[in-house]
Amino acid sequence: MLQGSLTRWGDLPTSGKIAFAGIAFSSGSLYHEIDGQLGIRRWSPLAMIQELAGFPPNRWLEIFKRFGVSLIARYGRLYSGATFQEVAPQSYILQGSVSYGRYTGEQYPLLELELGATLDSGLFVDLKGDALEERFWTLALRAYPFTIETWNDQLNRKDFGPTYGVRLMMEVYWVFPSGRKQLST
Repeated sequence: MLQGSLTRWGDLPTSGKIAFAGIAFSSGSLYHEIDGQLGIRRWSPLAMIQELAGFPPNRWLEIFKRFGVSLIARYGRLYSGATFQEVAPQSYILQGSVSYGRYTGEQYPLLELELGATLDSGLFVDLKGDALEERFWTLALRAYPFTIETWNDQLNRKDFGPTYGVRLMMEVYWVFPSGRKQLST
């Protein structure tokens, strides 16, 4: 499968570059998709309130400001491929998560734990041609440059078996000296 995306990050008042909008495509023997997405990443409502209200920093406020909220809404158009002859004509994904962590000045996670939930309209269809909706929970642990993430569709209340997904990722940019330099700032 070949995938690509173009994402533009933007500032929110008092929060820096945490808002994003993007377009993406996926194409392969399974299916094809074009989608658009909007969201925010690691938004701290408490930090925004502190900044806007002018509260002075204190120890407890600094601890609770480490909680972040992430939200994404994605809408896509699906097309059948060689493998999946019949797919839903459209898809949407809504995902929300809450994270807690310590970050560098560049917002790289020194250590972060994130718990989220996803509502996916579904890729597959039933006998009537209606999309089969899926719901997932996800849990991620990040220690830059590594992320380990797991998820399961138990939120559907139809899967109570041992099936789940897991992935381990590494930020390749970290391998280069300029990437490590950013981490230390």
